[in-house]
Amino acid sequence: MIMGFEHRFLLFHVPKTGGTSLKRVLQNFSGAPAHGVILDDYTVLEKAGENAVVKSWHRPDERPEGFEQTIIAQPDAMANSVEPREAGRLRKHTNVAQARAFFRDSFYQSFRRVAVFRNPYARTYSAYRFKVKEALKHGRDVARMLQDDEPITFAEYIDSGLCNQVLASKPQSSWYEDHEGFNALKLESLSADLSAFFRQLGLSEQTNAELVEAAVTTRVNISAEKDAWRSLHSEDRARIEKAYISDFETLNY
Repeated sequence: MIMGFEHRFLLFHVPKTGGTSLKRVLQNFSGAPAHGVILDDYTVLEKAGENAVVKSWHRPDERPEGFEQTIIAQPDAMANSVEPREAGRLRKHTNVAQARAFFRDSFYQSFRRVAVFRNPYARTYSAYRFKVKEALKHGRDVARMLQDDEPITFAEYIDSGLCNQVLASKPQSSWYEDHEGFNALKLESLSADLSAFFRQLGLSEQTNAELVEAAVTTRVNISAEKDAWRSLHSEDRARIEKAYISDFETLNY
């Protein structure tokens, strides 16, 4: 999640949609406490009173030497004082419901919210391959992703419901908001969508063009076989359509 105070935007980082690249491009607008907040894999946002939040290490007992908590204050009330327990922290992949529970509504609505979405076929298959690679190379989530030291099949990943449990492939509709203040960008048309969004923020045409070019040309974490999903059998495509019906309908894919 990225918040830019000067330009009043809030970027929701949907997993496996190119958000890491976009974060790098936008960090000049939101990296310093005076300008905003950037949350990565190791940092969280916690409440520090109604008008301030604190950016902390996700595990206080493992905080590395040199890392300092950052108090971020705003003149208007930021944090919601009455919220469900799970709203106590925001993370890198915070979704709409979590952010709305955390922030005071007036503060939240003062931002232009934005998220990048991706073709559900491509995203789901990319997430599956990512999880298999993590299990085989790094020993992560082995119990769910491997059987007898071999990866589960893509069909098993979908049919078991595991696809909806793994963060990398949870339905994208959790990061979508049906509101005029929300901007749904698509990875497949990122240049045009980003340019239109930057115009809303009031950026100059030169800055707009530079940021769009950087976002498109400095993509990271993109598989060399990004079009591998096109080889999926019709049965597997049907599985994805069934598992992600909300994404296809909500995001117009």
